[in-house]
Amino acid sequence: MNPNQVIPPGSVLHFAEQAVHPRRSPWRPLVGLVLGGFAALIVLSLVTLTLQPPLGTVLPGDLASLVTAASGLFLAGVTLTVIVCVLLRLTPGRLVSVTGSFRWRLFGLYALACVPIMALFLIGNVHGIQRTAWILATLVVFAVIPFQVTGEELAFRGAVQQSVSALLPAWRLRLVTAALVSAALFAVVHRPGNAAGLAAFLAFGLVFAAAGYLTGGLEAPLALHLINNLYSLGTPTIQVDNTNLLTQNATQITWGNALFTIAVNVLPLVVVVLISRRKGTVTV
Repeated sequence: MNPNQVIPPGSVLHFAEQAVHPRRSPWRPLVGLVLGGFAALIVLSLVTLTLQPPLGTVLPGDLASLVTAASGLFLAGVTLTVIVCVLLRLTPGRLVSVTGSFRWRLFGLYALACVPIMALFLIGNVHGIQRTAWILATLVVFAVIPFQVTGEELAFRGAVQQSVSALLPAWRLRLVTAALVSAALFAVVHRPGNAAGLAAFLAFGLVFAAAGYLTGGLEAPLALHLINNLYSLGTPTIQVDNTNLLTQNATQITWGNALFTIAVNVLPLVVVVLISRRKGTVTV
């Protein structure tokens, strides 16, 4: 494909280019991003204000924060996705994969492949269960993390990437810019407390974007993101009592932690891409 080629209607496009159309007004993706982002922030703020106080009376501080954040991110991601889909006249299925629907079997394969690789997260992180109510903590993590991850992937690898791509003319420029913008926003939303944390979250965003591009949908980034969060949040959650787990993780990342975690995420990326190619998965 010529990088400067105008893509005619009906052409096969990369995953992040599903909203590209030569006759679509450029104001639509821009307004979708601004309006959707503003609406998502309002939803996130309302969820935090209404959910955090009552949860704080029944759950330890870190678990209450985790449930609130996961709920808010899920609802904010869905809000942004709906607004972008409406303005871009894009069916939700096209935001999920190039086939127009979520490929559950592929997602299951990717997730199973990630589990043993990302178990490397446990190295040096398990010091015994210190929380008295560790069963409750484990149940909470496994219940809410899938919602958090789904909201983030719909927002960043879905709505943001499709909108940014629709603003640009050349396909290589679209793919690179959309990945960088979505990864940067992903990093900022996670509020890293230092440069190492910023680099780590930026790298995660790029890895997840690459997973989506190379496999043709959100199944691979969703699997990588889900298993990553279950390990990285689940392990300290059962060891910490009455602290803000999310803030603690974001502010205590060292360069050694950052490089190790990036490496642990790159390896499963390679694996899911190999699985995708072996199975002949539709990617464009």
